[in-house]
Amino acid sequence: MKWDFLSVAIIVLGAYLYVRLLQAEEKKEVKLNDFQIRAQKYVKSGQFAKAEEEILKDLKRNNPSNFAHNYYALGIIYYNQKKHKEALHALKKAWLADRENYDAIFLIGRIYHDMYQDVANPDFLEKSVYYFERTLEVNPCHIQALFGLGAVHFDWQNIDKAAECYRRILDAFPENANATYNFGACCLGRENYEMAISYYKKALVLNVDDQQFAEYHIGYCYQCLEDFERAKKWYTFSLENGCKSAKEKLNELKARKTAGN
Repeated sequence: MKWDFLSVAIIVLGAYLYVRLLQAEEKKEVKLNDFQIRAQKYVKSGQFAKAEEEILKDLKRNNPSNFAHNYYALGIIYYNQKKHKEALHALKKAWLADRENYDAIFLIGRIYHDMYQDVANPDFLEKSVYYFERTLEVNPCHIQALFGLGAVHFDWQNIDKAAECYRRILDAFPENANATYNFGACCLGRENYEMAISYYKKALVLNVDDQQFAEYHIGYCYQCLEDFERAKKWYTFSLENGCKSAKEKLNELKARKTAGN
């Protein structure tokens, strides 16, 4: 499964907080203060320790109206430093300060998913699903949460639920290459080979990353349909583009032809 996460390495304000700031401007409320502006600049330049220092200074002023922003910013700072425990603590405080902070909720889920990949603790995966689902309750079109939830369901062999996630992305963003590729994978999982081929080919047109894997799966679909010439063609494309597994499939087709089957 391909994920489509935006990099958080240079982001202090997510979409949620950006909207909140626009609303604040309309109401002539307080904008980013000097501590937050300096922290944002430090994050953009990768100086996370200095960014953390600025946010902590602002938190010491104990202004509740800044809690959601500051704890979310801290969560991103810690996440970029791979301090998962500290990031989770800060992000949960951000969510507590504003229950509609969908960027914070999503990042909590992402961190639990990262932790699962590190230690394969199924509890972490369950928690990632919980927070992805909470994100979508607040923002049903949150594309990263849909990708995350779809990937987990696919790994769990919940193909229909995974397909629903990618279908929702494609309804909103028809030209999303990764969602197109992943929906093709769901079609393959359902053994709907013709539809899988259609989506994999569209993903190639949309310049999906690692195109050799889309080519490999197209070859596999044609092989399942017993269209061996087309299978050979696409496996060859895949091999030429670096997919070593395609060589095994080409040898398999060659052996089959030699045997006269």
